[in-house]
Amino acid sequence: MVIDSRLHGRRMVESREFGTEVSLGPVYAPDLVMCTRQSPTDRWSDRVNLGLVINSKMADADPCLSADSRTLIFASNRPGGQGDFDLWMSRRVPKKGLPKTRSTDEANSPAGPGSVKTSGGFALEFNGRDSYVDLPTLRYDGSHPITLETTVMLDDVASRLTVIGNAQSTGTALSFQPDRHGSFIAKDPVIFRIVYTREPVTPRRTYHFAASHDGATIRLFLDGKLQQAAQLAGAYEPSRDRFMIGALPPSSADIRWPFSGIIDELRISKIARYAADYTPQLRFEHDSDTLALYHCDEGTGDVLTDSSGNNHHGKIVNAKWVPGIAGGPR
Repeated sequence: MVIDSRLHGRRMVESREFGTEVSLGPVYAPDLVMCTRQSPTDRWSDRVNLGLVINSKMADADPCLSADSRTLIFASNRPGGQGDFDLWMSRRVPKKGLPKTRSTDEANSPAGPGSVKTSGGFALEFNGRDSYVDLPTLRYDGSHPITLETTVMLDDVASRLTVIGNAQSTGTALSFQPDRHGSFIAKDPVIFRIVYTREPVTPRRTYHFAASHDGATIRLFLDGKLQQAAQLAGAYEPSRDRFMIGALPPSSADIRWPFSGIIDELRISKIARYAADYTPQLRFEHDSDTLALYHCDEGTGDVLTDSSGNNHHGKIVNAKWVPGIAGGPR
């Protein structure tokens, strides 16, 4: 379905059916995808699923794009409406906007289901089963502090979800627990020390999620607010394994704690960047303390580029490109 091709020769939004998995077995529901082209005479690009920024696990269909290409209106029977199918809309604000996906008629849905962030760039969506990004050259020996930070959006699932980590019997990981509390673990001579977010996160909402380890103390942050800190009982015990995004390195044949949701804008630093509340950046900058930096600007292919200059490029396995949820390309 081409939406008003006379006005929108550079963008096409359409509805197609795809299979998903739920607890009662496979179901089929429409999902919204997008194609682009540089001019009306060019071929359309491959379809890009709009992901959890726009789509739900219910039916999402019949899209219509506004004349300025910034407002998408579509039909959905997702929770939060007035019953059966309602009209919903999402506004796209360049780079730093906070659009709302909500019912188009205020009387139809007074508050809407909540807000989501978008960037105009890209992000990676992980399926919670067998998708991850392998970072074969990115390792951490504990000889310096470390900060892990990213923008995330979780699916509505109840399982352990790894954002990034290298933990086996030693090491570290930034993750979410089955009750949706964020967590950060680091191994000391006694046990894995763990810190948690104060409250569980809300599925399909965008968060800035960060953790730091300064050699003695581990700290966890959510949207720039310090959540919890803990002292290590001795020296940090590093993992011999590499980092992975969206899963932990396999202890046998299978990856562990696979992530379900969207990850965007991820930076690993060799300093403890934060010790107290701070204002999160929408798009991370590279500096001399950056070990690896992933903007997710590619939008295609199976390589995640490290923009730090340290060449810790990642191999994407079964994760798919979707519209971004953090700060897009400048």
